[in-house]
Amino acid sequence: MKNYLNYINNNFNKDYDNSNYDDKLKFFGGILEAFYRTFHIDYMKSGTEFNQRPYYKLFYYLIHYIATMENTDTIMNSNYKKIHFLMVIADIFRVISPINYPGFALAWLDLISSKYFVYSFLEPSKSSDSKKIDIPKYERYLYLIIDLLSFLKSNNTEVISDYNTKIFLDHVYRFMFLLCKSFPDFISSYYFLILQSLPSGSSFTQLKNLILSCCPSDIELPNPVTEEVKEIKETVNP
Repeated sequence: MKNYLNYINNNFNKDYDNSNYDDKLKFFGGILEAFYRTFHIDYMKSGTEFNQRPYYKLFYYLIHYIATMENTDTIMNSNYKKIHFLMVIADIFRVISPINYPGFALAWLDLISSKYFVYSFLEPSKSSDSKKIDIPKYERYLYLIIDLLSFLKSNNTEVISDYNTKIFLDHVYRFMFLLCKSFPDFISSYYFLILQSLPSGSSFTQLKNLILSCCPSDIELPNPVTEEVKEIKETVNP
């Protein structure tokens, strides 16, 4: 794997310019399309015996390699350029989402919740034009969350008796809790679209409440206990 990634890294000339950068992105996309074709054929042939572990390792090493690459690298010499390569991976993740390949669901969820992947997309940029950079990142990651919740909607049931489904739902709740606590600005900005992707009715009430409890980090929520005590004091001592 390491030698293969080094081949991707060194495939083009060392001279850096914008056109060469675009060629590198196209080349990287072609590599991932080849990964996907192999994945699809193996998935269809293996059926219930499909082994998701090698594909999980492949994508995880690829994400780790890009996210931790030094900024002195000839291809990805800035975080802005790294995110474009990760966006290509995000597009492939949409293709192999659980709704299309349920046998890869748990590995898929673990990949999109990887700290190298999540923080690359949802950590705010520090540059002056941060909104121009952050909004495309946020929207690309939002698509993955919608795909995840749409999978839950397609398998919605009041009583979940399957053990594997329960394990998957536990991971979904942990993932959403992580997002709500670590990136409240992101969740509060897109909460309506996220809630719309969940099954209607009383299902997943806890998850809905968790999402609705988010608020932007620059807003301080009032303490209901403090306010109540203040009102009591004003009533007792007018």
